[in-house]
Amino acid sequence: MVLSFTATATTSGDSVSLLVAESGHERQADVRRLAARVDGLAFMGRSAVSDAQVQALAADHPVVTVARHPVPGADAFLTENEQTAAELTQHLLDHGRQRLIYVGDPGPSSDVRGRYQGFVDALRRSDYPVPTPARVTPTERAGRAFADAIVPKLAEIDGFVCVNDEVALAMLRWWAGTT
Repeated sequence: MVLSFTATATTSGDSVSLLVAESGHERQADVRRLAARVDGLAFMGRSAVSDAQVQALAADHPVVTVARHPVPGADAFLTENEQTAAELTQHLLDHGRQRLIYVGDPGPSSDVRGRYQGFVDALRRSDYPVPTPARVTPTERAGRAFADAIVPKLAEIDGFVCVNDEVALAMLRWWAGTT
């Protein structure tokens, strides 16, 4: 995503500044300092910046949220998470997979909740039970840890719908190593 921002900015003669704010860091002050030096701000996913701060910054700056629920006063870039996850789940069902599991935690992100809802909707439309999601952090490392620790014990699972590409890649690498 950052590379896309940078490439687009470069074609118009602009540049991108990146601030990675971690929990516990003086992120609000850092974001205010950055906002004073830039023409606009983008907040990605589960940003460490609160909705209230995003909304306050949007009163004085162009602001967009990406892969995050909309915040009043800021533009939002959203994807079709529910529809695409439902299509993916239906594709697996159409190919004979009947015992699916969602690998990811649908709680923290509106994008992830949408993907999970699409998964649930497709299963319900096809009269399949909805299993409890495997609450995995959306990183490749966490996906691999899940696969190593849990998946070998779940012989009844015949398909996975993953929270994101990183977890899916970990699951594919695990699968390739076990076959």
